[in-house]
Amino acid sequence: MDEEAAFDAAYVEMIFDKLVRDSQWVEELMHSSRDSLMIKGSLDLLISQVDEKVAEKSNEDDLLERAREGQKLLDLKLQEVEEARKSRAEHEAGLKAQFFKLKNEKERLEIKSKAETEYVEAWLDSSREQRQLGAEWALADLRSQLEECRLRESNERLVNRQIVDFLKDSIEENERDSENWVERRRTETKVYERDIRKLQDEIEQKRAALAQLQLEYQQRQEFIDLCEAENEAERRRLQHEAHRQRCALRIQAWWRGCMVRHKLGPYRPEDRRGRKRQPKAKK
Repeated sequence: MDEEAAFDAAYVEMIFDKLVRDSQWVEELMHSSRDSLMIKGSLDLLISQVDEKVAEKSNEDDLLERAREGQKLLDLKLQEVEEARKSRAEHEAGLKAQFFKLKNEKERLEIKSKAETEYVEAWLDSSREQRQLGAEWALADLRSQLEECRLRESNERLVNRQIVDFLKDSIEENERDSENWVERRRTETKVYERDIRKLQDEIEQKRAALAQLQLEYQQRQEFIDLCEAENEAERRRLQHEAHRQRCALRIQAWWRGCMVRHKLGPYRPEDRRGRKRQPKAKK
């Protein structure tokens, strides 16, 4: 960017120097043409200078053609920037889809864990109630098997306690896994948000650079149009001046021809200069 700014500044300074030199050249040319016209009575110097200026104008046209080619290269670069922006937008959409997929997976695991817990608790409650009723009925019917029923009940309680402990451990493990998934989701979300902000900052920088390039292009185009308009006006003025000079020369030549044909002024014969015109006799 610094090299491009330096190049633009040098280009503008070169154009300004050229305009100053052209104005000085026109002024000197007008003075030289006036002196040549007064001394020699011709505009050979003006014609030769105009021919040289036309040759220089053709060189300037070549430079303008090179500038247009540079503008085409700039348009190609802008198109590449637009394609890169579209690819980043597609990548961002893919990241968002992956984020929503992970979120849905977490919600599904939470629902599954909750359903399993409710099912196990309901099963335990139902099993406990059934065993208690069976024990009460057996106690009423089989007093003789009281000790065996108590032993069986103790064993069942031990099993139930182990099952409950196992289920609690499973639930705690599921909760830890759920927390890990939540933490992982938060971490990945932060990473994705940081990447998204980075991409957004890059896009804003590219947009600002594009706006700056468009502004510079508009300013340069206006400057080129102004130079072309000034050159066209100068050409028309020179053409008008040349036309006036040619018309003046034709009028002077016609007037000298009239004076020579009618023998007037300095072209009057010597024998008639000293004589007065004789009055015509009255009839």
